[in-house]
Amino acid sequence: MQEKSLVHLSHHSISLIQNNPKKYLRTYLEQRKALLPPQATHRFELGNAFHLVIKQIQTGLPVKQTLLLYPKIKQWVQNLKLAAPHIFSPTPENTLKECEYPCNLMFKSCLLCCVYDMVIASENEAHIIEWTTANLPSNAQILNWEKANTFLSLCVCRKYELSTGTS
Repeated sequence: MQEKSLVHLSHHSISLIQNNPKKYLRTYLEQRKALLPPQATHRFELGNAFHLVIKQIQTGLPVKQTLLLYPKIKQWVQNLKLAAPHIFSPTPENTLKECEYPCNLMFKSCLLCCVYDMVIASENEAHIIEWTTANLPSNAQILNWEKANTFLSLCVCRKYELSTGTS
């Protein structure tokens, strides 16, 4: 008897299947890493460093030296503080506030996977906060961003329905 294999899907992999099936095949099925140009690699690393700095701020670790060394990250942190000051305020009692919050949901033979930049949840409500260090989006990127948010919302709502039995 042949075992069924589990399909692992994220918003990125679904977009890749739709927009560039050959790249999806190389990246996910053949597990070949694409070589990025140096400038793209630098932007990617800087974006990852920004996410790490936000996580460090949330856990109370010092970031002053990092912000002095990387003015771009400092600018992004300041912009995020202006756009969403509530994520930097103290967490009320009985509230979950977590960076890089994973959400995995089984749907038929697919594992839907999301990692939210931040989740703030209490007994009565939950907020998903997503940010990006990418340049301001063009119209096509806005559409992709809306699709990503729909995917992320679907995963968290469905997981909540399953955990509370309100499906």
